Amino acid sequence: MYQNGLLLIPDSSPGDYKKINFQIRNLIKANESNIAFLLNGMFLVGYSIGTNEELINVDIFPMDYYKEDCSYKELLDYIANIEMEIIKENDIKSYIRFNSKLEKNNPYTSKEPTQRIGYGIETFFCLKSCDEFFNYNDIFPLVEIMFENRKFKAPFNSDSYLLNLYGDIYQWPYDVAESPHSIGRHFQVFNSEYNAFYISSISDAIEFVNNMGLFYNNKPIVEKYKIKVWNEYISIIDYLDENNVDYIVYA
Repeated sequence: MYQNGLLLIPDSSPGDYKKINFQIRNLIKANESNIAFLLNGMFLVGYSIGTNEELINVDIFPMDYYKEDCSYKELLDYIANIEMEIIKENDIKSYIRFNSKLEKNNPYTSKEPTQRIGYGIETFFCLKSCDEFFNYNDIFPLVEIMFENRKFKAPFNSDSYLLNLYGDIYQWPYDVAESPHSIGRHFQVFNSEYNAFYISSISDAIEFVNNMGLFYNNKPIVEKYKIKVWNEYISIIDYLDENNVDYIVYA
């Protein structure tokens, strides 16, 4: 499905997804300077770049007010049942119709502001990532924070917001490498004792593969943050996968 220049592939068609994924990878390799994409588990976005300016990717997650007498357990039980219904839908139009009915007919969201704020009723995976509603006073009024020398709007009480969403953000999560955003990726806790071989270009990958005997005791680490072109990153991990290299990604 194309929308505003984006190619959206729903996760309800794994067979078609794999086919299009293969085609998109080849397309990217043939159009390095014009195409970029994000591949995340069973979700793929391809978009054309029409500017030389540095771009950023922004995730937008809707939030709803929830009724004061709604418990979070009730909400999770409700979406668990609803989720079984949406699995039966197999195209974008059906998803849109389903979400529209859900918005109008669910018994938990409120059209008026309340003290309970949560992710949108249709964002099941977001709702399941939390243990409780956010408190209105932890979100509003928004404040400005500095991040990498730029000002951004943020919740009034960021610590409380992050605690609800991620738990203790200063500790590794118990399910690291098992969450949805880690599907198919090579993430693991970094061990300072690794005798690492760092890979940030295709030539580094080739060097490692050609000299695996010499680098037998080295752990190959792909420095994703240093690779500015998606095409090169995909070429690197494809090359390592083809040569059965056990690597990890430093994102």
